[in-house]
Order: sequence, then structure tokens, then C-alpha cells
Amino acid sequence: MDFVAVVDEVIALLRQRGRVTYRTIQIQFALDDTQLAALKDELLYSQPYVVDDAGRGLVWTGDTGVIPDLSLSPSSALQPARRRRTHCHRSLGTLYAKTGQRERARTALMAAIALYRTMEMTFWLPQAEAALAQTGAQS
Repeated sequence: MDFVAVVDEVIALLRQRGRVTYRTIQIQFALDDTQLAALKDELLYSQPYVVDDAGRGLVWTGDTGVIPDLSLSPSSALQPARRRRTHCHRSLGTLYAKTGQRERARTALMAAIALYRTMEMTFWLPQAEAALAQTGAQS
């Protein structure tokens, strides 16, 4: 199986399972350490809904449907909607944390942090990172 096919298979696995450890990916696809590092780089850079889970594995933070265009052009008519969605992830993560739903809180907050970074919304990033730290995870 070529590298791009492995990338596609891992994305499908993440969509199906929600989170997968790096060890599982390495065993399932017979990857050596160099190939696993390349796969992580590819997924974390190119897939807006994939985030690292404290160095243990990958988490799918998006919908199971089609990934929307995340073009970040300032003139984009969708920019305000993207910002609202990002804030919703943070708010939802905070709510989950307050109700004791740590895994859901971590997933929502990691999505918010990834989107804040992608959209260069640095004002809100420390708040989301602090909320994530309170769940016992790191961004």
C-alpha cells in the first residue's frame, strides 16, 4: 500500500473510531518509526479535524461527513461563521468539563485550539489551552 493510501485509510479509521493510538496505527499499517512520523506530520498539517492527543494518538474532532473548505481568506463571507463555530467548540468543551465529561471536553477543546491556531485567533488561544489543561490534557 502506498503512503497516500495509508493516509486515506487512517483518516477513515479516525472517522470511524474517533481516536486511535499511534501504536495501533503503527501495528495496523506495519509502519516503522520514520513512516509513522511522516504520517503524523501529514495528518496534523493537512487535516483540519485531526489533532494530537497529548502525544498518545490522534483524535478526529470533526463531523463524519464532508470536511468543509477552511479557506481563511479575510474576505471570505464564511469567516464570521468559522469564528462562531470555533468559539462554540471552546464553550462546549468548557461545559463538558464542568459536567464531568472529560473526554468530550478534551475533544471539543482540542478542536477549538486547532481552529484558533489555524485561524490565528491568538487572543482566545490561552483561554482554550487553560481549559484543556484543567481536564488533565495538553494541547
